[in-house]
Amino acid sequence: MKLVLLLFVSMASVSAQVETSTSIRGLVTDTSGAAVAGMQVTIANTDTGEQRFASTDSSGFYAFPSVAPGTYDVSFSFSGFKRVTVKSRVAQVSQSAQVDVKLELGDVAESVTVSAAGAELVSTTTAEVAGTIVNKLVDNLPLNGRNFFDLAAVMPHASPQNLAGGLSFASIAFNRVIGTGQDSPLFRSSGVFAAGNRDSATNVAVDGVNVQSSVYGQTPPQQPPSSIQEVKIHVSSMNAEFGNGVAAVNVITKSGGNSIRGEVYEYLRNDKTDANYFFANRGGLRRPPLRQNQFGGAVGGPLIRNKVFFFGAYDGFRLRVSTEANQAVPPPALRQGDFSGYRPPGPGGTFLATPTIYNPYRFDSRTGLREPFPGNRIPLGATTLCAPKPACVDPVTLKFLQRWVAAPNTVINGIDVLQGLERTFVRQDQGVGRIDWNRGEKSRVYGRFTNSVSPSYPQRLQSLQGE
Repeated sequence: MKLVLLLFVSMASVSAQVETSTSIRGLVTDTSGAAVAGMQVTIANTDTGEQRFASTDSSGFYAFPSVAPGTYDVSFSFSGFKRVTVKSRVAQVSQSAQVDVKLELGDVAESVTVSAAGAELVSTTTAEVAGTIVNKLVDNLPLNGRNFFDLAAVMPHASPQNLAGGLSFASIAFNRVIGTGQDSPLFRSSGVFAAGNRDSATNVAVDGVNVQSSVYGQTPPQQPPSSIQEVKIHVSSMNAEFGNGVAAVNVITKSGGNSIRGEVYEYLRNDKTDANYFFANRGGLRRPPLRQNQFGGAVGGPLIRNKVFFFGAYDGFRLRVSTEANQAVPPPALRQGDFSGYRPPGPGGTFLATPTIYNPYRFDSRTGLREPFPGNRIPLGATTLCAPKPACVDPVTLKFLQRWVAAPNTVINGIDVLQGLERTFVRQDQGVGRIDWNRGEKSRVYGRFTNSVSPSYPQRLQSLQGE
């Protein structure tokens, strides 16, 4: 068992090539612009209490590499200068947080406090085109299914995946689209279009590990929304660490902190708040049933204060949806073998000429041409027209037609169709557990386990005329 665990950890460390940390750095000067060397700089994570220490070099520069994404207070202390504290500086994944300060002469017991809230919105450390989706956006914006990929529309040069179904493998990838197609009530995005490229050209990683399928390049069911700390979408000019793909989506999951925090939620949709489809109204069908529930919760906190933290989240999704659909089926005359008035539909809403139905068992011996059925009607019962066969129609095929092929219940554009509902049942459960250990100032260890089960059960078109 120990050997298996060791191999698993080794494989995970090799696969995790994408950056999951960030850095805090800056320049310290006095009011005249001169560099201040030897300044003691301290950063403290406001959630976990983790602290790290550094000193400025001869040019006044300091840096904290490999910092966990989060919110930090940055303190500067040096004899002869007032103590400066920059509070609530958000450090986002793979985007260095630049914190420059100018010190004022004074007693170290005096202090100056500056708020850095919102400073992360402008990046001065990289030329890449990128954007970050924070958890508050997923929580507060109206998202059908709470899928963070749907927020790609607010990112620079990125578009949601359902913008063009013909350019995306998502419409055929397993369990990505709930319902019958692009017009289904819920399209579950599993990628983004970035900088005009296909969604399969974007590298998607969760905590540094690529999670795309090898066939379609799609992302399996995502992490529970409450377990995501931030999502960084890199559109162009990104680092080579992101490997394959012209763009990248970097997902970072949450960890626990020194205080116990949690949330519970439930989101409900049903047909009582929806309008009916035009063709459903025309055919006398009631509004298609829809029952959608998404519920779950999350909790995190300390196991050992400032040292070991836990986090767990669960997300459940239940969907019972019926989509109005039409399907062309054999009209009543054809079901009786009568093709005398049948005109097959042609291009542009036109109808073609009635085809001649030939008897495969009788032909003119002089010309070798088959003889047509009289009146273009195929007899369904016993007859001598198809001798030596007792009947012209295979009895198994006839029984299949009568029992399993539904009869039309309406006519649309001159075509007999079966109008009804296609039903889909989805039951999805996702869970994640994570442990973080601040081993020391220079090392940090964490482990995460995620499980997702998402079966779906599509059913064939069913006639619900008059319901």
